[in-house]
Amino acid sequence: MSSSEKVLDKLYQDYAPALRRFARRRVGAQESEDIVQDIYLHALQRVDVTKLESPRAYLFRIAANLSVDAIRRDRIRSRYVEEAARAADQAERSNSGDTIAMLMELQKLCASLERLPPLLREIFLLKRLEHLTSAEIATRVGISVRTVERLLARANDEIRRDFRL
Repeated sequence: MSSSEKVLDKLYQDYAPALRRFARRRVGAQESEDIVQDIYLHALQRVDVTKLESPRAYLFRIAANLSVDAIRRDRIRSRYVEEAARAADQAERSNSGDTIAMLMELQKLCASLERLPPLLREIFLLKRLEHLTSAEIATRVGISVRTVERLLARANDEIRRDFRL
């Protein structure tokens, strides 16, 4: 085990319970477990934990940022579900062939989105529902603009492929 891994293990032992409580207050118990894992993954991938001046502050800042991201994702999902429900409700009220076809297309889109990996789905929804630029998405998700554009193209390709089948 490298010194960096040892430090990270010690940080996990020291702060994971407090980080879990911190995240649980913001996003609930289920999401808090994922956030704690993501905190340490983030720390392992992005910094040399042996050189952190204030590891506790660093870990809690990541927790706060990831909590905000989780809340945003939930809002996007909620908005998406509300729009789908509204469309389904409209289709129920109107039995026209066009409405039924639209509802079927919407169901197909929902299924296609569910098949996307979470990051691709998030990027796609941020672009389509919140109309964010690639730079804004990159900042929010924590990846490069180029990666956002590549993943967005991949998401679009996968959704298009589902509609061609």
